[in-house]
Order: sequence, then C-alpha cells, then structure tokens
Amino acid sequence: MSANCEGLSEKAQVSENLRRIINNGFYIQHPFALSSAQLGDMISIFAEMRRLPAEDLALCVKAIDALVHSKEDCVGCYGKGLSYLKWLTKGLDEDAHRAFTKKYNAFASQADRDFDQELEARMSQYR
Repeated sequence: MSANCEGLSEKAQVSENLRRIINNGFYIQHPFALSSAQLGDMISIFAEMRRLPAEDLALCVKAIDALVHSKEDCVGCYGKGLSYLKWLTKGLDEDAHRAFTKKYNAFASQADRDFDQELEARMSQYR
C-alpha cells in the first residue's frame, strides 16, 4: 500500500471479514469495476458498515475514500466508488454525504455516465 492508502485503521472495531474486504481493495487493481469480485465484496459489507457506531463507520469511510481516490485514473472505479461512498453515508453522516455527492456530481457530469445507476443495478443483485 502507498503511504496515502494505509487501509482500515486498527482502531476500527469491525468484523475480520469487513476489515479483510476493505484492506484487500488496496491490493486489487480495479476494486469498483462492474465485473470485479471485489465490488461484490464491497456490496456485501454495505449494510454491516451502516450498522456500525459512528466512530467505526467514519474510519471505514476514511479508508474507502482513500481507496477510491487512489483509483482516480480509472473512470469506472472512481465514479462507482464515489457513488458507493455517497450511498454509504446517506442519513448517517450528512456532512460526508454532501461532500461525496458534490464530488460525485462534478465528476459524473464530465464523465457522461450514470455511476449511481450502474452501482444500484449491481447492488440489487445482492438484495
């Protein structure tokens, strides 16, 4: 991992599976690619993260944000990653949600793709 992408903080009180999935994303070339098994893993821990105490959720969001930003050169990973962060924080951390929504909207308007729709279609497969 690079110095900027250290993975999930050891302070986070989360399941080993959640920790493994987030940290594994730092080693995979395209963790938010539509066909990526890693995307399926991220979707599988979505509800678990939303049930975490605020402090632990914030540490997860920080790690995933670092992961997403380490993939800015990949349009699909970056767009779906921002969308994921936007959905993850909605109703739980409104400041973070607004910030991720702003970043997502600015990026998506230039990319001419609906990453929200792409991610939602994939997430619906796991419901």
